[in-house]
Amino acid sequence: PTGGSGAGREPYSLSLTAAKSGHTIRVRWDRQAPVVLKARSGLLTITDGSYSKALSLEPGQLQNETVIYHYLTSLVKFRLEVVSLDQASVTEAVEVHTGDAPGQTP
Repeated sequence: PTGGSGAGREPYSLSLTAAKSGHTIRVRWDRQAPVVLKARSGLLTITDGSYSKALSLEPGQLQNETVIYHYLTSLVKFRLEVVSLDQASVTEAVEVHTGDAPGQTP
């Protein structure tokens, strides 16, 4: 019989989501997704106006972390790439229209 964590889930889905809360954005993904459970590494790229940052994520971080980002502009893009132990790569992207830009001064 098969079973255990990740059973019955879409093997190549991260279920990446991002939601604004106050002046932050909470970025989440399915920590029990098969590709996350078998991850070798991850890379979360954040693009916020002209600012861009790439965060390397270890397997333990992919399985346990949520990212909270203090945004600067009215449009923020997140891209998560996860590479599994068998070298399969899964990438998902999401963008958030914040409606304001708390990090910019008039």
